[in-house]
Amino acid sequence: MAYERFVLIVDDDAGTLAPLSLQLIRMGIDTLYTNQHDEASLLASQESRRIGALILPMGMDSSVVATTISGVAERASLSSSAVVMVGPAPDIKMRVNLRSRGVRWWIEPEDDPVTLRSLVMFVMSSEDDLDSRIEPRVPALLMAEVSTGTETLDARVRNLSVGGAFLELDESIDPEAELKIAIALEEERLEASGRVAFQLDPASTRPEGVPAGVGVAFGELDLASQAVVRRFLAELLGRYQL
Repeated sequence: MAYERFVLIVDDDAGTLAPLSLQLIRMGIDTLYTNQHDEASLLASQESRRIGALILPMGMDSSVVATTISGVAERASLSSSAVVMVGPAPDIKMRVNLRSRGVRWWIEPEDDPVTLRSLVMFVMSSEDDLDSRIEPRVPALLMAEVSTGTETLDARVRNLSVGGAFLELDESIDPEAELKIAIALEEERLEASGRVAFQLDPASTRPEGVPAGVGVAFGELDLASQAVVRRFLAELLGRYQL
């Protein structure tokens, strides 16, 4: 995106998410960090409508979570669905409590950097009225084959939508190639034509969590294939939902 969007991390007194804030910066995600509620409210007011996600530690007291959502998120013009909890798997009581406050997302900090970055970007794009991508791409880790017409390469799908995917590749491909892509969706298989939308060269310098590969725009999928992808995307997102 050509304009600034921030992640705001509101941490606990122990600084549990301080390493995460540095990691997100290394990933190229503009990050604001504080463990002071008053400062969080001030940052939210100053950067209203430029904050795309609010990240909180899973162990934060439920009353503090409620206060943060009602104060910080509202000042930042964020819905509670833009809140991401980070930490160990919550128990049922905590899940119910968070859901009752409209919180949807949870991720463990030890998840691989590509998945972590993809989920944060997904949440930010879901909140973003200015994002022109109609179908946000969902974090994934799937095996695929891509044919360029002259060779067939093994690839890993690192994010997926009905409109396209990012394929992690160890080598560059012809940007003008007409692609044939086959993706293993666990019990089903998606086959699609496509074109290179952008390419990240293996030799290039990239932020942490950004692998080399190609962004692919699919050709038009038939209705049955669209339904298969949408079902699978719902399953993928379910892994990060409370």
